[in-house]
Parts: sequence; C-alpha cells; structure tokens
Amino acid sequence: MEKGESVIIIPLDENKNVIFIREYFTTINQTQVALPKGRIDPEQTPEQAAQKKLQEEIGYKANKLKFLTKVTATPGYNSQITHILLALDLTESKLNTGDELEILEQFRHPLSEFQSLINSEDLTEARIITALFLATIKFKEPIYDHAP
Repeated sequence: MEKGESVIIIPLDENKNVIFIREYFTTINQTQVALPKGRIDPEQTPEQAAQKKLQEEIGYKANKLKFLTKVTATPGYNSQITHILLALDLTESKLNTGDELEILEQFRHPLSEFQSLINSEDLTEARIITALFLATIKFKEPIYDHAP
C-alpha cells in the first residue's frame, strides 16, 4: 500500500512536560492519548508540516525543532515514513485550518513519566510510544540550553 510521509511532534514545555492531546479514533472506537501528527503535503518539509500541525492541534509553534529520526510502522505492508521531531521553546500561535472535527483536549504530562500512560492503556499507538522512548533516550543531556 502506497502512503505518503507524515510527522509526529513531541511538544515539550520548559518544565519538560509533553503537551498531549486526547483524540477519538473511529477505527478503534476509542479516545486515545496522542501527539500532534499528520501528513506532510508534497510542497512541505517535515519541519513545515510539524509547525502547521502544532499550531492547528495545540495552538503553539516551536522556535526550535529537533529531528529525532524517521520510522516505518509496517514496511512489508505500506511505504509510510514518519518523521519524529521534538518541539522546544514553544510560543502560542493558533491556526484554524486543520482537519480536526472536534476540539482536542490537551493535558501536560512529564516526559520522564510517560510510561504510566502506556500502563493505563490510554496510549497504544506504536509510533507515538516509539517517539517518546526516543526522546528520553536520545536526549540524556539537558535539552534546554540556559547559557547566555
């Protein structure tokens, strides 16, 4: 199955809390914990798509984006590549151009404690779980630079 590329963004505030959303998925008839995500349009870079999705889904833009990796979910079945980016130094910036049919509820949760969301079964999407694990592994050094 031919699929385009997509982005998943981990928005991280200055206190190292992830801004999550709760989103209803019709295919599984369940509301799940999710991250801002979406398709990369042909004229967009992953960074441009990430900024647009952040603004549409949580009302922030990132002054700093860090590319973590690209992943495939089922390479034997489809060709979709997902770019995972970490969004830092967030500022309010809302776009009302998204395809969301409902208002997405937001909540903040410490990155270091995200596994509790998996244990509660509110978070089951493998790409998001992978993204969160990568964020904790790849950035063992301080993520924020507070030097002048």
